[in-house]
Amino acid sequence: RSTLAPMAAGSCVVRDARIWHGGTPNYLDQPRYLPNLEFFSREYAEHIAASGRSRFQGGTMTPEVFARLSPRAQAVANGLVTKSFVHTGLKANFVKPQGSAFLEVLSKKLDALPRGEAMELMVNSFEQRQVFSAAQARGFQCNAQRRGRNFLVSILRTY
Repeated sequence: RSTLAPMAAGSCVVRDARIWHGGTPNYLDQPRYLPNLEFFSREYAEHIAASGRSRFQGGTMTPEVFARLSPRAQAVANGLVTKSFVHTGLKANFVKPQGSAFLEVLSKKLDALPRGEAMELMVNSFEQRQVFSAAQARGFQCNAQRRGRNFLVSILRTY
């Protein structure tokens, strides 16, 4: 059962990460950010790591950051230290255009596609319907193949 829980700006959600969860489509003309902090017991982290599914394997804290922690925090975080490079900031494709911004970007790509040429887009199911609608309205041929939770959409401009 899915339940929407509208919240005021600045609110937070505390949930058990083992429960299935997901977001709703963003129909706004701007990105919708969801900063995320995850806290879990050492036992749970060890259980996940033993299963081979862990995204938490390896350190995530530089020695410089670790050195600035209090002795108590260092005792808790000693397994997080790494000498390897630690990624910071946002991923290059962290924000995808959505809503009318997605359609605007898509329209520009479709209009720029030369006759006889094809392009491929990896999209979610909601975006797949938008791509098909926009491409077919222009008379383009479309094909979609499921790739996990997403679709690889091939678009061919025939005229």
